[in-house]
This record gives sequence, C-alpha cells and structure tokens, in this order.
Amino acid sequence: MKSLNESNFATIAAYSRALYVFMVACMPILVAGFLSQIVFVSGGVARDDGIGYQSEHAYFNFPVAGVLVDDEFEVSGRIDSIPNDETVYLVERVNNHFWPKLRLGTEPTSFRRTQKTSPGKGYKYTIELLSANAAAQTRIENWFAQGKKTGQYPGIDVMDSVNVLAKVRVVHQ
Repeated sequence: MKSLNESNFATIAAYSRALYVFMVACMPILVAGFLSQIVFVSGGVARDDGIGYQSEHAYFNFPVAGVLVDDEFEVSGRIDSIPNDETVYLVERVNNHFWPKLRLGTEPTSFRRTQKTSPGKGYKYTIELLSANAAAQTRIENWFAQGKKTGQYPGIDVMDSVNVLAKVRVVHQ
C-alpha cells in the first residue's frame, strides 16, 4: 500500500508534466508575440510595407503609423533635403493611385496641413511625401490645372518618376 506522500508525489508529478507540456505548447506563441512587439517598437515594420516609412530626406511628425483619424485631422512633418533638385508633393495614396494635395516645393521646409476625408470606418490609406522629377511635376501640375477647370480629380496612376521620401498609413475611425 502506498503512503500518502507517495500518492501526493505522483499527483504533483502528473500536474508538473501537464504544466510542462502546456508551457512548451505555448512557447511559440509567447516568443512570436514578444518578437512582434520588438519589431513594432523598433520601427522595423515601418520599412516599405505601406504602414510607415521615413528617410534621411523627410518625415511626418503626425500622424503616426496606424493612428485612428477623424474626417479632419492635421498632417505635419519636415523635409530636410530633396534629392536631385526635384519637387516635393504631399499626396494621398490608395492602391496604385495617388491624389496630390499640396505642392511643398524644392527647398527644405516644415509643413502643416489640415487633411479632410470622409471614407467609412476602418478605411485605410497612405499619406506620402513624393519627390517628382520634371516630367512627373508637369503631369501633377497639369492634373491640378485640369481639376480646377472641371472640378474632377481622378487618381493619378503611380509613376516610376517619383520617389517616396516618407509615408504613413492612417485608419479612419
């Protein structure tokens, strides 16, 4: 006949084995969560994936990547340098089209603009700073002029002749 201590020891050992198996099963989830937090905090996700990106040329102060925004919010940032003496534009981008909002020019500057939008809840889009060469600048300026005449501002197909200096994706709340 087993003593009371042997019975307790067997029960504790069984619980210990079950806890060990449970912890081993949870380990990949815990490690993945921990690594995800490190990547998000470090900004590693903010590189060329549509969520957020900044370069040595320009950055956004606000909004920050993934922020929930209302129908009207302020966009601000800084352009420290412009590559190849190009012209910088603030644009909205959805999929493979963009809508220029503001010509920021050819010189380093700070900028601030009230952004207005009215998409549905959960709608995501990207705000970008684009540097445009002469051909792209002409196309964008013609787009502005045509829009003033007609009141129509269709999206412009993404051009190879522009470079993204900074971008941030926002979510409409």
